[in-house]
Amino acid sequence: MGTKISKWEENDYMDMALGLDFDNDIAPRIHFLVDHGIPPHHLGHIFTENPELFNQDMDDLHVRINYLVHKKFSKDQISQILHLSDSKW
Repeated sequence: MGTKISKWEENDYMDMALGLDFDNDIAPRIHFLVDHGIPPHHLGHIFTENPELFNQDMDDLHVRINYLVHKKFSKDQISQILHLSDSKW
């Protein structure tokens, strides 16, 4: 996917990475991001820059998106927020 795990290692995320299960931890986040307009070829960058995404409960991620929808952000604007955000999740 293009995630730079070496960057995770530099920032002490390797213990978290080793505990991830693809079906329970990774796949739901892939679907979440793609369903909200993130092109699959950008996932590696997002996961590299935001490893905390894997420490966030999926329900919390959906609440955040629902908040943006409630505030009348368009699907394109939400996609841009997700894609361009280099902040910690």
